[in-house]
Amino acid sequence: MTPSLKERAYSLPGAAAHTGRRFRIGDALVVAQVALSMVVLVGAGLLVRTLRNLHSINPGFDARNILLFGIDPHLAGYTDQQTQQLYADLQQRFAALPSVISVSYSEDALLDGGWSAGDVHVDGAPPKQNANTGELPVGLDFFATMHIPILAGRTFTSADFAIAAATNAAEKARDGDAAETNTGSPSTPTSASRTSTDQAYYHSAPVPLIINESFARKYLPNKNPIGLHLGDVERDEVQSPGPGHTIVGVVGDTKYAQLRRKTAPIIFLPLVSNGAHFELRSAANPTALVKNVREIVSQAGNNLPLTDVRTQTEQIDRILFQERLMSRLSSFFAALALALACIGLYGLLSYEVARRTRELGIRVALGAHHRDLSRLVIGQGILLALIGAAIGIAAAVGVTRFMSAMLYDVRANDPLTMVAVAALLILVAFAACYIPARRAMKVDPMVALRYE
Repeated sequence: MTPSLKERAYSLPGAAAHTGRRFRIGDALVVAQVALSMVVLVGAGLLVRTLRNLHSINPGFDARNILLFGIDPHLAGYTDQQTQQLYADLQQRFAALPSVISVSYSEDALLDGGWSAGDVHVDGAPPKQNANTGELPVGLDFFATMHIPILAGRTFTSADFAIAAATNAAEKARDGDAAETNTGSPSTPTSASRTSTDQAYYHSAPVPLIINESFARKYLPNKNPIGLHLGDVERDEVQSPGPGHTIVGVVGDTKYAQLRRKTAPIIFLPLVSNGAHFELRSAANPTALVKNVREIVSQAGNNLPLTDVRTQTEQIDRILFQERLMSRLSSFFAALALALACIGLYGLLSYEVARRTRELGIRVALGAHHRDLSRLVIGQGILLALIGAAIGIAAAVGVTRFMSAMLYDVRANDPLTMVAVAALLILVAFAACYIPARRAMKVDPMVALRYE
């Protein structure tokens, strides 16, 4: 009879009398709490891993100690030629600032969400087989400033910007004549002048450009891209090739608009018009340069607007704001659900120990060891936690598939996350069982026999 009393939790008539609807509902509530905690914790774990994966992405350039700010001279009435000269002057002045290592500019700052793309025609490809690629006009020393490696060929020189400026001016003159002809204004250019502007454009030198590694790998496999010609798609289609572009270099892949996007083919062009975002690489904290930068821009032109001043790391933090917010919110609710499950499990087991005090006392009187009582209480709690975890895993597999669009480099049904969350739940359940188990170990048989 003694072994039977030691091992069977509900062998006494008194214990059987207390097993009823209330206890079963308590078990079900604890299991439900654990299952809910499992679902929320798995979701939080997936979002946390997504944020960590995004932070660990190599963007292809060094984002440290870079100050970014935007300038749009056209808003102040600058022409393309004046804009180009302004950028060159500002670049020299910024480079002279203390602690500044290098300076450049680009039409869009990397990872600011902007994306410009177009089609080009690769010489040797069928007439209508065009290459779709991202386009980023950049300034002198852009690749050196951003620490983007040159894999083949060379980077841009001052001569390349002069060629791009001349071709840009010829194209605008030709387009201007065509627009006046279509509107039929009194100042419509003659056929001779239109021919002259067309000839000036078509005989312009090809604009130098630099491609990234993805472009070379996708559109120029097994070829040396240096010196190859890229034509304008529109001119190819009407059999008027125009000046086109010449590849002068190949650089390493970089993220352009977003961290989440797969690295795309990109061509880099000399920036000779439009607004720009300057990049200043500093040897110290780049925010210390803001005051000097504002003074230099103000001296260059009173009407020049300076916009969106931030560091490159702050820019990356901006694009990860949604992921960080979702990760923090889900982690908060996961911790709350875990705490409620822990409290529920602790409350249930405490109630069970109090309800079964007389039974536990009899077990001790008949020779049961305190570790047997502890194992009895902890075993009940762990069993409920295991049942809840199993139900939670099944529910999480069904629920987290709706989160796939929010995840990066981790599957919605990632087994590592689910196993880790289940292990955490069991560990927390064990902690919740410990205090009631210790209370059961301290039951005095004499007091328990008088307990009602």
